[in-house]
Amino acid sequence: MHSQKSKPAGARRSTDHVGSGKDCAARLQRLARVDLDDREAAELWRHVEYHRRQLRQQLGRDIGRQVALLDYLLNIRPRLVAPTIIETARLESIEHDADSDRVTGLHNRRYFDRALERETAGPHREPAALLLLDLDGFKAVNDGEGHLVGDQVLEIVGHILRRHVRGDDVACRFGGDEFAVLLRRTPVRRAMAVAERIRADVAATFAASADGSRPIGVTVSVGVAPIRAGRASTEPLIATADRALYQAKRSGANQISAVGGGVAGSPRQPSVA
Repeated sequence: MHSQKSKPAGARRSTDHVGSGKDCAARLQRLARVDLDDREAAELWRHVEYHRRQLRQQLGRDIGRQVALLDYLLNIRPRLVAPTIIETARLESIEHDADSDRVTGLHNRRYFDRALERETAGPHREPAALLLLDLDGFKAVNDGEGHLVGDQVLEIVGHILRRHVRGDDVACRFGGDEFAVLLRRTPVRRAMAVAERIRADVAATFAASADGSRPIGVTVSVGVAPIRAGRASTEPLIATADRALYQAKRSGANQISAVGGGVAGSPRQPSVA
């Protein structure tokens, strides 16, 4: 993870964007156990911020200041000894935790919003789709069986979503018992098929309780919306998928519904809003 010119041409000379020299020196000591005087610390942080911008352009995401610092010190200007390299992994773990949902292990809403904004911001040659999913009957299970069982249901749904999405798709816990999936390079018809596989898997998984004595009674309804490039905001897209989800719930739940797309064949025919 490194690509850096020998000198950050055009890098700003002021320290406004990195803090005072004293702040920079303290930050370096705290994060990487590197001791520099105030002037050297401020200069190093300017290089790190330039390195961070380069990596953001290459990776399509912001890796964060701490990871950029350690990548710069390890790969561009090596200063760290082996024990401190462990701190790199720790910081990456912290970054992952900040973008993940504790219960399901999926991405959280913050991470998903950023991914959706990037997907809609520029021109795209290939179609994409957004799925919004809402669990049917979850409140009754959560209230009747307790939050521990409710969390287990959410965790299982997280496993199901990971089973049905590809590596470059993005699945998240949208909030409460709602989930969202960004399907890249996927037209609406294929997205409907993915949604149907998820719906059928959830229904089959919760057809019985853990001990097989009685059904848990949780299913999922799904709203599907096509993602069109060049949107100024993701809110209309989410609202469109939400309308489709409402249509699926209103039609009896345990169904999928799409706005502006075809219908995927399934044992339980999806509706088109």
